[in-house]
Amino acid sequence: MNTAPLARGFIFLCPICDTHFVWPKLLGILPVALAGATLWMLLTQHFLWSVAFAMIAWGTIHSAIPVAWSTWLSPVVSDEPESAGGWLIGSIQLAIMCGGALGGYLLDHTSITGTFLGGSVLLLLSACVVGNGYRLSPPYKYEILAR
Repeated sequence: MNTAPLARGFIFLCPICDTHFVWPKLLGILPVALAGATLWMLLTQHFLWSVAFAMIAWGTIHSAIPVAWSTWLSPVVSDEPESAGGWLIGSIQLAIMCGGALGGYLLDHTSITGTFLGGSVLLLLSACVVGNGYRLSPPYKYEILAR
């Protein structure tokens, strides 16, 4: 396996992707992009390649969300990283449980379209609540996130 393209990508992207600049902004952008990919799947459900592209985009965006949260969390809770990680995992599990319950309810009482729309609405609401992470940070941690 040739790893030269991967190495070139890291060399090119690392100076551009400053952790304190990029990841906090992604906290609010990624859920909106994920909702967009979900709605795109719903709107183009009869076109195989369009849905396939939307699913690839959905999976790519979805995999970046825990990375963004972990990167935001590490400087904000630098004194207790283990407990912060536990809270992060617990909140992810709670979100999975509530999302499954709401998705099952919507699927039983509406259709798969209602499930997709409900998930998109929840993603947009989460983006509004989280924003860029500054409101969720303790006041004395603003200078860490602002760098």
